[in-house]
Amino acid sequence: MAKCARCGKEAEFPINGKIIFRNSCQQLVRVRGKTQWKWVQFVDQKTEPFCSNECHSNEQMAYEG
Repeated sequence: MAKCARCGKEAEFPINGKIIFRNSCQQLVRVRGKTQWKWVQFVDQKTEPFCSNECHSNEQMAYEG
């Protein structure tokens, strides 16, 4: 049994749902001959257990803002 990532309920048969979201990290980038730290944005994803499709879709909508 796994806990739902959204509501925290114990799910006997959890649904593994994929969450797609924007993430960012700092990278060294060369700009005009200088090396600088810049924030780079990218699309990331993670898989978490959910008790229902409703919890999965609500969590995805929360990440979309």
